[in-house]
Amino acid sequence: MQEIRAKVVLIGSIGVGKTSLVERFVHQKFSNNYLSSIGVRVDSKEVVLPEAKVKLLIWDLAGEIYLSNQYHKYLLGSAGAILVYDITRPDTYDSIQSVTDAINEEYSKISLVTVANKADLQEDPQFKDYISEEHQCDFMTSAKTGENVEMVFQKLAQGIFENSSKLKA
Repeated sequence: MQEIRAKVVLIGSIGVGKTSLVERFVHQKFSNNYLSSIGVRVDSKEVVLPEAKVKLLIWDLAGEIYLSNQYHKYLLGSAGAILVYDITRPDTYDSIQSVTDAINEEYSKISLVTVANKADLQEDPQFKDYISEEHQCDFMTSAKTGENVEMVFQKLAQGIFENSSKLKA
């Protein structure tokens, strides 16, 4: 079975849940205690596909890196990126769209997945007015409940595998 090691970068604004998604995926944990990431945190986990094992080296970038437009430096050598926005904060969706366009233009070989996080708050009356049905994503996730978190990383690993197969052909 083929084995692939791949750098993956999580990109998104402060407080969208990037670290919580990684914690849920790698450690099957969630904490309500919010601690803002500082710099870059790297975790790893292997995803087993029918065709290959993909070891993901997951770079969780602090929101400040994203806001200061420094995320480009971290995309170098990346095979994948997860773009995360918070469904209760429409501005986080708007800003992630320009990042998607830039990555597609400059880094066409990177497998991308867009995630709308905090799906568990969809029915919360406090946030109902902020959530737009028009916002597009690959997955609605909840780091809190675990909804679709595994699927995000599975899809990303599959995209990375397919891109690596194209490079070898």
